[in-house]
Amino acid sequence: MKKRVTVRRCDKKPNDRTRWKRKGAAISILAASILLICIAMFLNWRF
Repeated sequence: MKKRVTVRRCDKKPNDRTRWKRKGAAISILAASILLICIAMFLNWRF
């Protein structure tokens, strides 16, 4: 099991970076959509 972990770490280093980039993009999109929804709700509630 330990040997597999060391091999996987070497192979996954570039993949982890791409995954983090994808996660960051998804989180940013989600945050933007939530902010837009909050602003729309606030404007609708205000007016």
